[in-house]
Amino acid sequence: MKLLKYKFYILPTLTLFFGIIFFLSFWPDKNSEKGIKTAILNPKYENQIDSIVLSKNGKELKLFKENNIWKGSVSPSCDKESKDFSEKKEAVFPVEQKLVKNLIEKLKKVRILYKNSDKLTMFQPFSLDDSSSFLVSYSGKNCPSASIFFGKQDFSKKMIYMRMNEKPSVFKAEDDFSAFLNNDSGFWIDPYIIPRNITEPAKKIEIQKVSFISKGMRKNIIPNTEKAQASIEKFQELRHGSVYTEVLPQKFIGTLQIESDELSKFSMDFYERNEQDIVIFYNLDSFYYGTLVSNWTYSKILELFENS
Repeated sequence: MKLLKYKFYILPTLTLFFGIIFFLSFWPDKNSEKGIKTAILNPKYENQIDSIVLSKNGKELKLFKENNIWKGSVSPSCDKESKDFSEKKEAVFPVEQKLVKNLIEKLKKVRILYKNSDKLTMFQPFSLDDSSSFLVSYSGKNCPSASIFFGKQDFSKKMIYMRMNEKPSVFKAEDDFSAFLNNDSGFWIDPYIIPRNITEPAKKIEIQKVSFISKGMRKNIIPNTEKAQASIEKFQELRHGSVYTEVLPQKFIGTLQIESDELSKFSMDFYERNEQDIVIFYNLDSFYYGTLVSNWTYSKILELFENS
């Protein structure tokens, strides 16, 4: 009888015991949860940074600051003997100022870094080796330079693996970087045909006159009527595509001239690339770059001159 009584208690006791063990298996290990509370970029150097390089697999994009305005540059892909891009080694284009500022905000944010490994052999499993990682480097005249290698996300997709300055330690941190790990110029470039990120602060420029010159003919839009003003406002909303760094096409179409108080006068040359695309090459102070627009966008530009 007593034996049956003990058996009656043994099963619930074992169930409770294993239940506690199971529960404790999910309890965080204090040692594994220890982290370093720090910022990748010391906030006191935030305004000292004047160069950021984004690179992966040999493809590099540079962001640099001149006269308090961030610009981008990429190497041309045309033949060095070409007259089009041979005078300057890199295409220089305006970038979205807010994107660069947001990236710097992420770098200076105080966060917890959890150490995963101190072994060089662990770089590849975390996609932190040279061939797999995304490298963000920054520097400045009065700012210590740094290199941050970003690898893959963890299983939660909320954390990302990283290492810094050629050191062997692998860390894991909150992933609010991925949106900026992009070395495609199309992501960073000012997207508007009439750029807005060429002044500080970035804004639409006040246009006095827009002219299109083609085959000896000139058409103008002067904002002295509501209709003409509406045309200029529509023009300022039109966007282009990616940066174009190849040899300029041979078929020249015409020149667009912009007159404004902020920038005096600047021009854009239009070239026909093929049946789908038009190349716009900008002649704008310290910028030297081309972009692609569709034939549809080009036709919209022509319509604005016809209807004003």
